[in-house]
Amino acid sequence: MAKENLSELSTEDLLKKKKVATAATGALAGLLTILLVLAIYLVIEQGSAFISLVAVAFALLPVLFLNYGTIGNINKELKSRGVEL
Repeated sequence: MAKENLSELSTEDLLKKKKVATAATGALAGLLTILLVLAIYLVIEQGSAFISLVAVAFALLPVLFLNYGTIGNINKELKSRGVEL
């Protein structure tokens, strides 16, 4: 997948992209937190059968960090255009 050049997007598109990325990142962070807590609880209560859920939660963390990086890049581009955040 080619990297999108944020400087070529309009300010409206950047604001829309930031809103979507923020919502998706927040939802992902919330769901990963719930998954991790639930997985740890199930491992303690039921045994090692649910250890794979812990692995899934940790495996999806890089996606969360990439989303935070994308939001940061959008904020930098908006700030360079003089848009109030």
